Amino acid sequence: MRSAVNWAVLGLVIERPSYGYELFQRLERRYGGVLDPPISQIYAALNALERAALIEPLPEEARISEPDDGLRPAAKRQPKVHYRATASGARAFREWVAEQMREDPRHVELLQRIAGTAAAGVDRTGTMRALVDAYERACVEEASRLPLPPTRDGVTPAAAAGELVERLVLAARRGLLDAHFAWITYARKEIEAFERTRSGTVDEPADA
Repeated sequence: MRSAVNWAVLGLVIERPSYGYELFQRLERRYGGVLDPPISQIYAALNALERAALIEPLPEEARISEPDDGLRPAAKRQPKVHYRATASGARAFREWVAEQMREDPRHVELLQRIAGTAAAGVDRTGTMRALVDAYERACVEEASRLPLPPTRDGVTPAAAAGELVERLVLAARRGLLDAHFAWITYARKEIEAFERTRSGTVDEPADA
């Protein structure tokens, strides 16, 4: 599951159940210019996702038969295998998007498109809330792995070059985490305000 193609395919399946060639077409439309895998990689992704129990085939009665192209006898036309995401797949997808957003800003364009897929569906607000929750867990986990800041008063110079580098790197990582947590707070406020607006419970300004 290290391939961005695998995660992009999972996101498309979460959006709606689909089969190999249709996924290839949808991925081309959605991620063209960012991801351009051959169709063989789409089928490889489906196999990897199914082995990881992140997707599963739809029951046979729910599959869509291949349309009649007039070239083959009807008896040889088989329903295409459609895949749907499992609950584990949806949860893993949200956590992966959150982790990548935190760790690899170089992939911002791809992540924006994938996160847009994650938000597609009946409950967009709930999906975005779950994404923020996963993002926060990833940040909390990183913060728990960081060493404690030096007990110095912040004015005493580092005693050696190695200590100087360590102090600067640690300060940079903590600064980035502070920014991540500030964004999480902002995102929660935005989601809550949106939900209040949709439910008609926006607070009216008090009379002067």
